[in-house]
Formats: sequence, C-alpha cells, structure tokens
Amino acid sequence: MALRLIRNGILGVTGTVVVVGGAELARMRWSESHTIGSGIKHYLTLSFMKILGGRMMRKMEEDSRNFMKVQEEVLMANLKKNAETVYGQEWDFSDMNTIQEFMKMHPLTQYGHYESYVERIKKGEENVLTKEKVLILGVTSGTSGQSRLLPTTKDIFTGFFIYGITVLFDRLFAWKPEMMQLQKDLKIYFTPKERHSEGGILIGPNSSSPDTSKRILHMYSTPPAAYQIMTEPEALYVHLLFGLADANIGMIEANFASLIYNSCKTLENLWPYLVSDIRNGYINSSVKIPDKVRQELDSILQANPTRANYLEQEFSKGFDGIINRIWPHLNVILCTTTGSQEIYANHLHCIYGRGVSLYSPIYGATEGLLGINLWPEQEESKYALIPRTMFYEFIPVNKSTEDQPQTLMSNQVKEGETYELVVSNNSGLYRYRIGDVVKVESFYNTIPVIKFMYRQGQFLNVRGEKLSEEAFFRSLSRVSQKWSSQSALGQPQVVDYCCAESAALASSQVESSPSYFIFVELNEEGKTVSPEEAKMLDEDLCENHFVYNSFRVKGAIAPPTVYTVKPGTFRDLRTLLLENTQAGSNQLKIPRVLHNSKALQFLLDRLI
Repeated sequence: MALRLIRNGILGVTGTVVVVGGAELARMRWSESHTIGSGIKHYLTLSFMKILGGRMMRKMEEDSRNFMKVQEEVLMANLKKNAETVYGQEWDFSDMNTIQEFMKMHPLTQYGHYESYVERIKKGEENVLTKEKVLILGVTSGTSGQSRLLPTTKDIFTGFFIYGITVLFDRLFAWKPEMMQLQKDLKIYFTPKERHSEGGILIGPNSSSPDTSKRILHMYSTPPAAYQIMTEPEALYVHLLFGLADANIGMIEANFASLIYNSCKTLENLWPYLVSDIRNGYINSSVKIPDKVRQELDSILQANPTRANYLEQEFSKGFDGIINRIWPHLNVILCTTTGSQEIYANHLHCIYGRGVSLYSPIYGATEGLLGINLWPEQEESKYALIPRTMFYEFIPVNKSTEDQPQTLMSNQVKEGETYELVVSNNSGLYRYRIGDVVKVESFYNTIPVIKFMYRQGQFLNVRGEKLSEEAFFRSLSRVSQKWSSQSALGQPQVVDYCCAESAALASSQVESSPSYFIFVELNEEGKTVSPEEAKMLDEDLCENHFVYNSFRVKGAIAPPTVYTVKPGTFRDLRTLLLENTQAGSNQLKIPRVLHNSKALQFLLDRLI
C-alpha cells in the first residue's frame, strides 16, 4: 500500500513538474550521480512526500486533541476485525465493547503467551492471531534476551509509512527547507539473509529493505546492485565508496547511531583504499564481492582524481569534523540516538559529525511504530505517541515486577513520571509488555510525549538495587570526563562499554560480596582506568543512587571493578554477537548489561 501511494502520488504531481518544475530543478543542488531521469524521479518523490507529509501532520494535530477517543476507536476496530480468529474466539473479543471490558477480560501478556500461536503461524496456518495475512515473522533485536518472532501484517508497514515516514518528511522540510534539493542519501543498510519457516513465512527483520523500497532507490547514493552483497564489511565498504564519490550528499541515514559511528571508524581505517578506488574508477580486488556485482558497480563508478585528491587532503588532516569537511552540503544525520545509542551519538556530535545536525526521528520496534519526534530542532530527543498505530497502557515503574499490575491509560499518566510501556497492535499482540521503560516528558495537546529510558532487563541488580542502564550511563559520563586530557578537548573519553554482574563471571574473579564488573574501551591510546578513577565511579554511584549507596555502606555490595579493553574490542564483540543471534546487522545493539558467558569471556580475553 505504501509503495502504491508513492507511485500514485508521483503520477499526480507530474503535471506540476512539466509546468513549473523545469526552472526549479535547474536551481537545485544535484547529486553528481543523478541522471536527468533519476533527478526528476527524486524531485517527484520529494514533492509528493511534502504534500502527503503536510496532510498527515495536520491529521496528527487533529488526533492530538482527541487522543483517547482515537485510541478507543483504534482498539475497538482491531478487536472487531479479529474477533473470528482463533485467538479472538478464545478470548471472546466479540464481548469486548469498551476499553474497560478489554482490560478486565484480557490479561497483560509477555512473549511466552504467544509462542504456541506463533508456532502455528510458522507452519502456515492463517487466521490465528489476525484476520490479515502474516507477511513476515519479525525477528526482534534480542538486546535484553533471546530474539523473538513476532507476526507482522501489512498494517504495520502501512502505519510506519503513513504515520511515521510522511510526518518525518514534513518535520524535516519545516526545520530545514534547504532539504528540498536533489541530494542523495548515504543510507547504511545491510541486506539480511533470507529464510522461511516450514510454512513458507518469511523470517527476518521487518524494517524497510531495498526489496520493499525499489521505487525510491534513486534517492540513495548506493547503487541497487550493492544490496546483493551479503557480507557486512564488504557492503559497508561499497556504501562508503559511492557516498564518498558524491560531494553533494544531503543526508546520512541508518537505523542506529552505532551503525554510523562504526562506519566512521571504518572510514578512518580504510580511507586510503577508498580514495584510491575513486581515483582509479574501479573497486580494488581486496574487496571480496561477487563478480557480477563488481562488474556492475565498476561500470557505474567513474574515475575522479579531483575528488580523490580533495578527500586525501581532508583525511590527512585528521577525523575531527570529518563528515562536514568531506560533505560540506550535508543537511542532517538521521538515526536513533536515544537509550544505548546515546554514547555513539555523543561521538558523532563531538568528533566525526561536529557541526552537523543529528535527528532521531522515530521511536519504533518490531512490534510497530510507537512515536515520532516532532521537534528535530531540539537537542534532546522525545517522541509523541502515534494515536493510530497502537493502543497504549502504562505500568508505574515501581509496579513493573508484578505479574498483573493495574495499568494506566494515556489520560491518566503524569508528567515527569516513569512507566513500563504496554501495547496492543494490529499484528496480534494484545496488552503486550514490550519491555521498554519511558518517561512522560510533556503532552502534545492530549498526546503523551515520552523519552525512552531503558529496556527492562538492562539494569544492574545484585542486591535488589535495580540500577538502570540510563542511570549508570549518567554516572559513567560524569566521571569519565575527569579521566583524561581528551575530555578537555571536548571529546568523549569512553568509546564503548558494558557491564556484568559478578555472579555472571567465574568465581575466582568475584569478591565475597556481589559487585559490578565494568568493561570500557577508551579513546586515548595506551590509557587504562586506574583504581583511583574506578573509585570515582563508585563515589558518583553512591552520591546519585540512594539504594546503591545503602548497600555499599552496609558492605552488601563491593566496589565496582573497571577493566580497560583493547582498541576495537567492541566492534569485534558486535561481530561475535551477530554470529550468535537471529537478529540482523541493522538491528543489533551492544547490551549494556551482559549475561552471555561467551561474550563475557571474550571481553576478559581482550583486557589491556
């Protein structure tokens, strides 16, 4: 449906281009790899998205004044549509006529509640959880545990496009009108390996892919043939190569800030090869890609000694602010910057992408679209919940350990309070505890505006203190600023980190009282965290977290141990985690609290 809308919309504005578009096209900044045909397609796509985005933003504004009314309409329509499914009949959906009846008759659920139904869907059975056909079994990232398979119908994809992508474009154009140019995007995306269930259902990430975005590939700097490369290092090399060849890149885009940060590290290591390829006009033989793909890419890549010389000059100066120097017309970096991604966003903001705007546009998950950031001009990312993609409930965070706590609706939550989020979506999840903890920052008319805090399970809890990922990161950020001269230069000292509870490590390494083991990779070559600096972390945790401090005073928790690991360790850890998960490269996030024994041993083997 989304692609059909793009196609029909583009046809609808073609007449406008014929009448007035020629002069406007001549004034625009064009990416150098555009042809006349692809440039016109790009213009048509932007024009359509600007029109549709404005319309959907007005719809969002209208819904924001009647949020709970819209929520009830969405929930009741979903229950009615799925009343005759296997699940709908088992739970008497036809008898649920109000929100209150739904909440009374249906329990809060977690993934185990759905596993038997997912098994039936995997075997090809239809009408199990939803009347709509399941298009894909979406694989979750598995950050806080094992990856899970969640049914995904066309409603999820349509919701992402209609209520997310279009509004995103409206916000971008309102914030930066100069984005109405024919500049291509450098999109960092890795094609997942395709697999199917025994019943023929596709299994994999349910985010957009080249196969589902064929009509907009003309907007990306990477040629379509490159998406046939199935290995991440080679695919990233080609993304960077064609991005570097284009001095007029307008946007860098990826699911997460970590993907763009890792791309910058790769650029730092491999730039001589990339520059040589641009100078020569072909991909060097050390990049192992299929011959057919290589031939097609080489036919597209044009030798450009002038661009190669400019890039070589800029890279030779160092990598502070490198993104702005090699792409001087870049408008924005588009990626998720919240939660576990904040550390990578800091590196982009302070080092590689200094001077470039970062916009974290969408709060989404395998379960579907949850929120959108309507305020790209603001540094802190917050998201207005989308009225028509989910039905939302909230569990006060102090009740989240209960099996069936009483929930609050959106008109009952309070500004400044923290909640575990519960959703009912269009793909067969009802009162589902997705594991996200959010803080209500404000209200957009009657819509809760939330900030993502952390994932359930991603907290340190050796004595019941429940120190969250977000709280620990704040302490680490404050303390690490005092660890090094790098901080005085405005650069973050900690490149990456993760924690483990002492019980997860071998007994010979554990103090008599339980404690935290912290693994950090530092920005300053040759530096390690001293015992005095580790003590500063302990003192900050005590000062800012009452429960942790009370256990420390009693000796019930021992001081944290901080290990420094070798440069590149966390990039290698990411590779290890990818080899042992169903999640794809575009999804994976480094867990901040690590429970995987193999991964922990890997870190212990990489200590300085």
